[in-house]
Amino acid sequence: MSLLLALLTGILTLLCFPRFGWWPLVFVAQAPLMVALTGLRPGQRFVHGWLSGAVMTAGMQYWIANTLMDMSAFPAWMAGLGLLIYAAYSGLQWGVFALVYGALRRWSGHRGWLFTVPLSYILLEKLFPSLFPFTLANALFEVPVLLQVAEFTGASGPSLLIMMIACLFVQSYEDIVRKRYTEHLLMTAGAAIWLVAAVWGVVAMRGVWNAPIRGTPTIALIQPNVTIEEKKRSRSKAGAEIYERTAALTREALHLRPDLVIWPEGGFPFRFTRMSDPGFNPRNLNHRY
Repeated sequence: MSLLLALLTGILTLLCFPRFGWWPLVFVAQAPLMVALTGLRPGQRFVHGWLSGAVMTAGMQYWIANTLMDMSAFPAWMAGLGLLIYAAYSGLQWGVFALVYGALRRWSGHRGWLFTVPLSYILLEKLFPSLFPFTLANALFEVPVLLQVAEFTGASGPSLLIMMIACLFVQSYEDIVRKRYTEHLLMTAGAAIWLVAAVWGVVAMRGVWNAPIRGTPTIALIQPNVTIEEKKRSRSKAGAEIYERTAALTREALHLRPDLVIWPEGGFPFRFTRMSDPGFNPRNLNHRY
């Protein structure tokens, strides 16, 4: 049963993010895992946390497999394997969280864990090395009014409040199981915190919505259409051709006097600064053209 609860957390969490975007689930998604961890040994807690994180990553960042196929010409089986390897690695973050959770429940007291556990999760969000990092607060991207507290708390603030609500749900569940019915104040306090955050968000967003438009920037998006075949060729030859094609498109765009020029993120299979030609560097483009 505990493994099913861990699996449920992974599924609920991935449902919070695109392509599903069921963001209200983010406030309870971590609760099943925390309930499942009760009474488990450290190794078991790690496995349960790892399972939640791996399932969530594989389901939420499914596009990694597509990227490996479309951008690097990986066969489908190898791209799928790459996704699974990355998901297994990312699951380690939740495995560590599950280990820490058990220790904090013992050391932080009956109510102290409601603060120490969310803080530990936020520290892992910030410190755990990840190729594609994200936070729980990213699930709220469609409701920006709930994210405006980041003005005071930083980007981790909304994630901290989300985890606090999940912990409050767990505490309320445990109190009901133990026939303690005096903890309604905790959930009321949690709801009040988010109500204040939402009210501030509306106030802050009104300033954005009502701000006068003083001008619109002109943006030039450069797309040299680099093929996989070109990426496989010699770096020196293909790199020069790709660069010159991109530079030519940029020169055309400069006639429009854009405020910003954007080059593609993954279109160049090399580092410009390592090329032998000192002029072969995008930083010199504004001097040369």
